[in-house]
Amino acid sequence: MSQGTVPVKATQGRVLVVDDEEPVRVALGRTLRRLGYEMLEAAHGELGLQMVTTRQPDVIILDLRMPGMDGHTFMQRLQAYPSPPRVIVMSGQGNIDDVIKILRWGAVDYLRKPWNLTELMSAVTRALEMKRQSEHDRTGGAPAPSLAEPETPDSKRHARFAALQSKLRQGEIVLPSIPAILEQLRTLVEDPKSSLDQIADVVERDSRMAADLLRMANSAQFSHMPRATNTKTAVTRLGLKHVSNLARTIFLQGLCNVRSGPYRDLLASVWRRSVARGVSMRALCDLIDPSAGVDGDTAYLIGLMADVGASLLLWVTCERAGENLTSEDVSDTKTALEMVRRSHEDVGKALVERWNFGKAIPSTVAQHHREAPPITDAVWWNLFVLGDHLASKIVEQRDITTDRTISEITIDRCAAEFGIPRVVLSQLAGDLRAEYESIEFGLD
Repeated sequence: MSQGTVPVKATQGRVLVVDDEEPVRVALGRTLRRLGYEMLEAAHGELGLQMVTTRQPDVIILDLRMPGMDGHTFMQRLQAYPSPPRVIVMSGQGNIDDVIKILRWGAVDYLRKPWNLTELMSAVTRALEMKRQSEHDRTGGAPAPSLAEPETPDSKRHARFAALQSKLRQGEIVLPSIPAILEQLRTLVEDPKSSLDQIADVVERDSRMAADLLRMANSAQFSHMPRATNTKTAVTRLGLKHVSNLARTIFLQGLCNVRSGPYRDLLASVWRRSVARGVSMRALCDLIDPSAGVDGDTAYLIGLMADVGASLLLWVTCERAGENLTSEDVSDTKTALEMVRRSHEDVGKALVERWNFGKAIPSTVAQHHREAPPITDAVWWNLFVLGDHLASKIVEQRDITTDRTISEITIDRCAAEFGIPRVVLSQLAGDLRAEYESIEFGLD
């Protein structure tokens, strides 16, 4: 926390950390005490359940994977306790199926290891608000014997946004599926026995897709070539594998469309950066030694889909709010963006896993806003940093999905990993603008 941050009161609440790793308990304890919480700790699930009775914590931060009693068993047994504490699940595994199961057992949030300070603060604050509200409801409106601050309109609004997010995670709001035509197209492109005519025939089954690909094939990027007049020529010009990626781009652009208002502008901002990042990451692969293990098609999809969770959360807030949010909530785009920044990586990972895009894409999507490279899939994270840097130059807009700014030192380090001079990066941004515009404006 920065020196300018207003500290919370020492009576903020009581938090129990249940984790078998002592370094994790020590680090969390140090942070929670500095934030003004009373900190309790348990090295295993049995002790944690005992402390629920003897110490009555307001919130539990629970490790999902522990020897003996794991997080799933802990949550099941916790259901028998009267007015149990609110639970935040923490795991370094990032398995969305496990997370969804534990959320269905009553957990209110999920944090990845290593945790982000902002995410930790938001999760604990939200859990305390929900604990306070449940006690208020249980006592029929009588003042709850809580040490936390009274509810405010802002805290209620944050709780309603958290409820919407919980519905999304628990499957009460159905995630969209990839259309069958995209699966057909991907299968044909990956099959070396497929013919150009077969691929063109599949594209022509979707009139919008065919028209968009034809416009891209006749964009300024290809102005030196004769005009493409049919789908087969467009597919040949754009490239078979890239046609498959462009088809997914067309699908995603229409996935979370909002007709008017501030959410349309927010979604457009996310979309423009995603396209620019996909184009940039694909182009960077041409400059990188093949032994690095990156390929242009996967890179394009990572760049395009990194913020798909943000698009979905914004769209759900605006179009699918229903009884979850009031009209005032929906108009509060500041709170909506706070939710997006906190949750879009997890939501995006769940989407791309559902869409079966392989291992590298969901792994990178789930951790693209980290401040340091992950232990695994670091090469894709490094490439993402460079692609996002180029995207910021192309669209000339800040990234609304995060408050973090990539440092020049990090950019230099990532460029050095691939042996790309910074002067080449600067030139590449200008060279890619035409390709970016051929896609972004072709789909407008």
